[in-house]
Amino acid sequence: MFVPLLTVASLTVTVLAPPGTSTEAVGWMSSAIRLGVAGGTALAGPLGGHFTLPLLAAALCAPLLCAPAPAEAAPAAA
Repeated sequence: MFVPLLTVASLTVTVLAPPGTSTEAVGWMSSAIRLGVAGGTALAGPLGGHFTLPLLAAALCAPLLCAPAPAEAAPAAA
């Protein structure tokens, strides 16, 4: 399930990024994912490997994933 999730996330970021910045936007997304994985791994060790931390992270991310897409700006009148 992780590969389809990354594919959809990359495509979403590419579509939402301003023109000409999609490569940088996907790079930032990739870096954020890696930072989150590293932080979660660092915190999970002291917590004894319980599922509390991943469940908390999922609960905090759920509203971001369920948020509606931003509306596109209307073209300026000439």
